[in-house]
Amino acid sequence: MIDHMDDVKRAAETPTAMALLGVLAFGAEVSGYDLRQWTRRTVGHWYTTPAHSQVYRELRSLEAAGYTTSRDVPQMGKPDKVLYSITDAGREALGVWSAKHPPKPLALKHHTMLRLFLAHDTDPAVLRGFLEDHREQTLAALEDLENESATLGADRSQRRQAAVAEWAAEIHRGDLAGTELALKMLDEGD
Repeated sequence: MIDHMDDVKRAAETPTAMALLGVLAFGAEVSGYDLRQWTRRTVGHWYTTPAHSQVYRELRSLEAAGYTTSRDVPQMGKPDKVLYSITDAGREALGVWSAKHPPKPLALKHHTMLRLFLAHDTDPAVLRGFLEDHREQTLAALEDLENESATLGADRSQRRQAAVAEWAAEIHRGDLAGTELALKMLDEGD
């Protein structure tokens, strides 16, 4: 007979749920909104930032599995805030999940590359605009990552996190080089 709790735990062990759990493992008790913002500023540079609705769905799933706890905090003139924290079972599940899932090859979900690839009849000026916008967004992300890497690198206890921030920054530097290449090809008439 299959244990219902095993199903609940498996449902809570999606990569997105584990990303949220991993951010909670830094020790802060946070709301779903703050967790999404924190995830966007950190994990979001090298992994998908979940939508607000997905954050709350995953948090409910993590709590049902016993990996997080929550508590309501009354607020004046606003709905109560719910704060989440990781449990010992959540820390254990995160460690097991990290160790048991073999790495997968990098899979890009790059909207600008997709648009450029499929832009059979798109005006080159429009494509240039997409690429220039992408370059600006990538430069901003790269600046965030470089700042994150420098901040984390100053704290020896966060060396792994600093290494990941620098790794992500290097990927963004490569993306900038690719963007410049695509712009050059547009200038040369494809």
